[in-house]
Amino acid sequence: MEKWKEICDEIGEGIWQFETDEKELIKDYLVGDFDIHDWLDNEAKDAEVILTIRVDEEHKAAEYALGTWGDDLDYGIENREYQEDDYEGVIEWLNKIAQEEEE
Repeated sequence: MEKWKEICDEIGEGIWQFETDEKELIKDYLVGDFDIHDWLDNEAKDAEVILTIRVDEEHKAAEYALGTWGDDLDYGIENREYQEDDYEGVIEWLNKIAQEEEE
C-alpha cells in the first residue's frame, strides 16, 4: 500500500479522503495562499476549521474543500465547495504528511 493511503479513508472504490482540523497542517497544504492564512489567523481563529482532500485514483484527480464547522449544520450536511487541485502535488503532500506521522 502506498504511504499516503495509510492516513486516508477509502470512501468509495478508488476514492480516498483525508481530513484535518489542525490549522498548521491546513496552512502547510495551502502554503502560498496568504488570504487563507490571514483568514485562519483572524476571522477563523476560534472556529473549528476542516480541510477535506479527496483523491480519485482512477481519474488521477484531486480536490479539496475548506470551511468551518457550524452549529447550524446537522451532521452529514456539506456546505463547502470543492476546488480542483493538482493530483501529483496532492499525492506528494499526503506522502510527506504520512512520513512525518511515521517518525
